[in-house]
Amino acid sequence: MTEAELIEVVEFLNELKTDATIPKNIKCQIDSALVSLNSEGEISMKISRTVQNLDSVCEDPNLDSFIRSQILSVVSLLESI
Repeated sequence: MTEAELIEVVEFLNELKTDATIPKNIKCQIDSALVSLNSEGEISMKISRTVQNLDSVCEDPNLDSFIRSQILSVVSLLESI
């Protein structure tokens, strides 16, 4: 993963986290994904944990389809690395 791609993913997740229309429990899971990305360790492990966190977010029935599609685009970006 290049540094630019990592910064792009982190910025996008931070934007989602500050969105007022997203429920608080979803924001907590997005925050958990950000912690996974910023943690120490091997990049493949960080990506795997982040994708796992974001997949669980997408399974929430209270999530708007627009937000779900944004999260899935982040997952797609992470999986392409």
